[in-house]
Amino acid sequence: MTDLHEERMALISILAERSPKGSVGRTGVMKFLYFLQTLRDVPLEYRFTLYSYGPFDAEVLSDLANAEALEVVNSTIIQFSGGYGYEIRPGRNAKWLQERSAEFLSQRATITRHTLHLIAAATHWKQTTTTKLLDTHFEVTIAPSRESLHF
Repeated sequence: MTDLHEERMALISILAERSPKGSVGRTGVMKFLYFLQTLRDVPLEYRFTLYSYGPFDAEVLSDLANAEALEVVNSTIIQFSGGYGYEIRPGRNAKWLQERSAEFLSQRATITRHTLHLIAAATHWKQTTTTKLLDTHFEVTIAPSRESLHF
């Protein structure tokens, strides 16, 4: 049995693994987790507030730091012309924690790579429009799938 922190770290590793680029940034992780918790009722127990680039909870950064320390994810700083960002990829222990958290992950809605694109695009839309969009593209499943994200 896993605790909530382990389940959240497993979910973060899956978000990175299943994102269209095979990696995700910190802002992307924050937004994805916000949408999953707020619009899809995934019980993550974060307390998001509005911040400069969207929803924010320092607990997400804590989960990311713990996931890095346990090698569930790897984080690389990327330099841009206007500053820097992060590239988060699954680490060598990602599959182990995903398997350990399988019960939590399998009891949630399914998200395909296409739906991750839709969630990212929806960050600029009103919540009511986003809810309609996500309701159209989410499918509920219990069976594991390599191309789907279960949580």
